[in-house]
Amino acid sequence: MPILEYDCVIFLLTVLADAIFRIPQCAIIFVSLLATIAIGETAVSAKIIHPFSLILVAITYLTSLLLASKQMAAPTNTLRFAFLWIGNFIGITGIVIGTTILILYMVFLRSVGVPYLTPIIPFRIEEFKDTFFRGRLEKINNGKHGFPNADGK
Repeated sequence: MPILEYDCVIFLLTVLADAIFRIPQCAIIFVSLLATIAIGETAVSAKIIHPFSLILVAITYLTSLLLASKQMAAPTNTLRFAFLWIGNFIGITGIVIGTTILILYMVFLRSVGVPYLTPIIPFRIEEFKDTFFRGRLEKINNGKHGFPNADGK
């Protein structure tokens, strides 16, 4: 079953990433490179995992490291496993439904009284100063925002 292959390799890569934080900084590149080659080669030659599955997991794991900060590792890993299982049992329809539910959940989240996806949802063009590119910092810091407080005022 391919999902168990994915789970196994993702688990091994997570253990490897956690172990890398505990070794001396001068040995990080050597140990991580050696460990990933050993894990990948051993898993493929023992026919535990298909080579394409290894490539797919490696690409998704590396892109998650590029896009997320260290504080985002736990939510990213949780969502990775959730969408892996949803996609395995329901297929692409499940992925679309899961993504829709995730976006709806994020729409209703609030941080300090401000909607989490602001200014994208609800759409406010005047608040787009720092969404996709960095605006002038003094203008952003000193500008007025039109967000209501938690009590709706």
